[in-house]
Amino acid sequence: MTQTAEQARGATQQIVNRVTGFSRADQVALSQFVRPEFGGPKLPARTILEPVIAVGAVVALAASLGVGLISFVGMLVAGWIIYTILTQVFGLELDISLPRA
Repeated sequence: MTQTAEQARGATQQIVNRVTGFSRADQVALSQFVRPEFGGPKLPARTILEPVIAVGAVVALAASLGVGLISFVGMLVAGWIIYTILTQVFGLELDISLPRA
């Protein structure tokens, strides 16, 4: 690099330090914390596995939503069966009386 480019980089770094309050070492440490670099070559499998993991998460979310809906419908059916047994077999009357406004 030329002297001018190094001076420009240094001036830019000083401005960033003043604005953020972080030194260059702090910025490097923070960037390592946010997105760690463990060294070594980047695996090409990562480009394949990221979409697979995303699709798997969506499928798991859809499956758990389905289980929740089935459970909710099961509770409604059980309540309807209990209501039918209480009213038809035992002859109890269940009414909802709302207070007048």
